[in-house]
Amino acid sequence: MRIGYMWRGAVVAVVATLMVAAPAAATQPQATTFALDGHFTGPNTIEGTWTATGVVNDAGSYTETFWFAGETVHVEKVLTGSRGTIVLRVNTVVEWISPCTAIFRAGAWQIAGQTGAYERLTGGGTPAAEAAGYGDVCTGEIHLIHQGRRTSTNPRPSAAARPAIAPAPARPVFPDIQRAPHVRGSLRPRDPRTSDSRA
Repeated sequence: MRIGYMWRGAVVAVVATLMVAAPAAATQPQATTFALDGHFTGPNTIEGTWTATGVVNDAGSYTETFWFAGETVHVEKVLTGSRGTIVLRVNTVVEWISPCTAIFRAGAWQIAGQTGAYERLTGGGTPAAEAAGYGDVCTGEIHLIHQGRRTSTNPRPSAAARPAIAPAPARPVFPDIQRAPHVRGSLRPRDPRTSDSRA
């Protein structure tokens, strides 16, 4: 009988030691949605507000810098919230559906930096933006939704395990652009189908 009690006591002690020594379980991957509403502040800059739901549940302001390489646009967004900062890197293809409006297809987005409570946040998603996203150079408005299907707060993975995303070009390459009508400071790519040469 005494041996049985001693055995059970030893097992309990070992389990307790393992529980103390083991690191806290990492958060399982969850879906997260970032919704951004902004406006152009220059030829390659945007600022606005953002909200997020899912593993990230926060809101705040953001700034964005973008540059073109052919039809692909490379973007870096700095999201500042109440609990820290998240940096998103985005590559996507721009498709102009009217002289004023562009939509975004294919590509991918990835969390490229983080501070504060988001220090261990990793993840990304494809496509780069959901179908509801658009940019309007005539009004200066831009609305984008980034959806992630494997965002987590696990320790940062190795480079080989991160979502594939093309590196940004070493030097920004801007397309031939012209000022959008009636919108001061808003720019759009020149439409090769028109002979309008106004700046």
